[in-house]
Amino acid sequence: MPPLRAPLALTVAAVLGLALAARPAAAVPQGKLVDPRPRSAVLDQTRTLTPDDVKAIDTMADRARGGGELMVVVVDSVSGAVPREYTTALFNRWSLDGKKRNRGVLFLAALTDRKAEIVVGDGYPDSVTSVTDRIMQDVVVANFKAGRPRDALVEGARALVDRVILGGAAAAPSSRPTPAALMPARPAAPAPPTDESLLMRMAGGAVDHPLPAGGAVGGVVAAGALFRRYLRNRPRKCRACGTMMTRLAEEADDAHLSSAEQAEERVGSVDYDLWACQCGQTLKQRYASWMSGYGKCPHCGARTLKVNTTTLSSPTTSSEGRARVDERCAHCAFARTYERTLPRVRESSSSSSGGSSSGRGSSGSW
Repeated sequence: MPPLRAPLALTVAAVLGLALAARPAAAVPQGKLVDPRPRSAVLDQTRTLTPDDVKAIDTMADRARGGGELMVVVVDSVSGAVPREYTTALFNRWSLDGKKRNRGVLFLAALTDRKAEIVVGDGYPDSVTSVTDRIMQDVVVANFKAGRPRDALVEGARALVDRVILGGAAAAPSSRPTPAALMPARPAAPAPPTDESLLMRMAGGAVDHPLPAGGAVGGVVAAGALFRRYLRNRPRKCRACGTMMTRLAEEADDAHLSSAEQAEERVGSVDYDLWACQCGQTLKQRYASWMSGYGKCPHCGARTLKVNTTTLSSPTTSSEGRARVDERCAHCAFARTYERTLPRVRESSSSSSGGSSSGRGSSGSW
């Protein structure tokens, strides 16, 4: 049998080679990603992105440097870690953006885990999460579900640059309005002597924490409240027959609301107005509360999610802290409790010039 040994060895080697090639990429420990930090704005451990994709994202990141810093990381798995904690810890290890501006954005996708995270620096206002939520669901998760991972990563990065870093979410709400792409259409009514685009968003409840109080800013808030009241109470004509409509009483409008919408009214996060016409047509108007303390539930989609954070151990300059996060939905049965890392307290020295994040942002899965 000696003549068969060489072919047999080659066959075995070929089978082993195919088996190894078919194995999924090993989970990458975070330590492997940290040192050294890549010079590119992209770290793709899975080779999902093409060189042209990486070049495109690097170009976006260069364009974004005037407003913040973007980093895109693609791994096979987070090795059993909580994706949000993993991404937040990586953000803080890399200290994205500068400490003074602190507007870094880290976009991470774990392909085998089918999870994605967007974590932003603490320099962004609280309202940034409404923008990152929309990007996560409409761009990132939608493309992953459709089997387009490259589009999910490239277009997700583009949306983060345009709508978060260079868009309205990057600026304080009092300094510039939210981008037009994220705003409802302007009404035909004459504008009051204030920023109409901001007032329209406030009237519709799109801005949860619109402006800090004080001075001229307080005047804008007051004008926004008046404008909101005007929009709610102005007479409405039926689009079907042209007859003036009648607003239903609170007790009567419940018959036209879903269980989720009724729950939103019950907790005070959203108020609905129902207008009825004698021809049978109805009109439902949604008005979100500015500071209800409730967010969007990832399970049912209603704005009935209450999040409470309890510090378990405070961070110091030498060690990270821990916090417990309790999430409960007042509409569905969704409930989740997890712990997250609190970044170390940074000393006021030249060595602590980088940005930091407490973990705000958006999560997605597909």
